[in-house]
This record gives sequence, structure tokens and C-alpha cells, in this order.
Amino acid sequence: MPIPVVLIRPPLIIKKSVMGARPPALIPPAGIAYLAGFLRAKGFHVSVIDGFGEAPDTKTSFPDFDVIGLTSDQILTRIPDNILIGISCMFSNDWPYVRQLLTRIKAAKPGSTLLLGGEHATAMPKYVLEDCPSLDYVIRGEGEIPLFQLAECLTHGLSLENIPGLIYRTPEGISPVTSSHRITDLDSLASPAWDMLPIENYLSRGISVIPRDHQRIMPLVTSRGCPYTCKFCSSLLMWGTR
Repeated sequence: MPIPVVLIRPPLIIKKSVMGARPPALIPPAGIAYLAGFLRAKGFHVSVIDGFGEAPDTKTSFPDFDVIGLTSDQILTRIPDNILIGISCMFSNDWPYVRQLLTRIKAAKPGSTLLLGGEHATAMPKYVLEDCPSLDYVIRGEGEIPLFQLAECLTHGLSLENIPGLIYRTPEGISPVTSSHRITDLDSLASPAWDMLPIENYLSRGISVIPRDHQRIMPLVTSRGCPYTCKFCSSLLMWGTR
């Protein structure tokens, strides 16, 4: 039987000194929606926890930060044991909170396998593995194919050596840092699994990358990547320049 998968978008982490009257521009998590849709089409049982979207009006504290969304305790109650758990970490600003969440999940669910993806994980794969002993795997770049291959290998006890973009610990240290292959035919992907996400919480509040009160706006992904090489941005590591 295929290993069950839970995909988690952490709550929104904002420096206390820059918190405004409303959350900054956000969109429903298209990346996780695509991953969930892809795995479901491959026959895996997938569920999604949208740490921000499921509680966008709830604010708690983490040292020097405001946390908007589900608490760590609420996330933990939603996770069974003996599953593959994928967590997104988009910004380095989020890492201290995500590291604590990973540590708490592993302590509470020791039979589970923890995977990190996203821009921060792609930019610093060795660092996050060294900094968080509870973390088992990192995926760099586009996640659909390596996530599916990892789930297949864990289900059937197969070797992980040839999975593109997968970084993990070995007896000799950390495996070579590679990037996942670019998906050039986006039409080959399953539709994003928006039905697994609390979309109405975004639409009813006008939460969008261009926040406009009372306007119901959804993201549409028409391409992936960026041709530019801005020094402050990890896009080059995530996508290359195609």
C-alpha cells in the first residue's frame, strides 16, 4: 500500500517590527496544490494542512515574530504517524519556526519521515540538514517528480540514489547536492488540488498577491522560472534561468 503523504504550508511568520493592520500580500499555496494533485493522480493518499489559510485571523507569538495561522499544537493534532510529511520553507526568515516545527513533529511522530522543500531548502540544503537533526530529506527545485519518486521508494524499500534533487544523510555525511530536472511540459502535470485547501478563507477576505477588498482572485501558473539573476534572490538556484 502506498505510503500516506501530508503536505504542510507553515503559518505566516512576520517580524513584529513590520506587522501591519492586515497580513501582507499572499496567495493560496499553488506549489503545494500542484504537488498534492500530482501525487493524487499517481495513486497516493494525500492530505494538505495550510497553516496560514486554515486560520488567517489567528495570531500568536514566536520570539521576535508574529505567527498568523494554526499553532504548532493544532498542526500536530492533524498528523498521523508512519507517514511522509512534506513541509515548505520559502524564506530564510521562516526557518527558525519551521525548524522547531520539524523537531516537534519528529518527537511526537517518531515513525514519520520528514521532508523539506521550497526556496530556502533549495538554497541551503546542507545547512538545514545539519541544523535540524529531525529532518530526513531535502528536495531542491521543482518537487513533483522527486517527491513522487521518494514516496515510491519509501513504499517499496528501493534505493534513493537516483532521485534528482534529493539530498539526505549517508554514513559518509550528506549526499551530493543535485537539482531536480526541469519540467518543460507543464500541461503534463495534474491540475492543482485546490479542493484540498481552504480557498474560501482567501477569497472571502480578498487575500491575494494584489489585495483588493471584496475581489475574489485566484492565482494561475502559466510558466515556471525567471530569466534574471538578482543577487538577493534564490530563484537561480530553484529554477535556473529558463
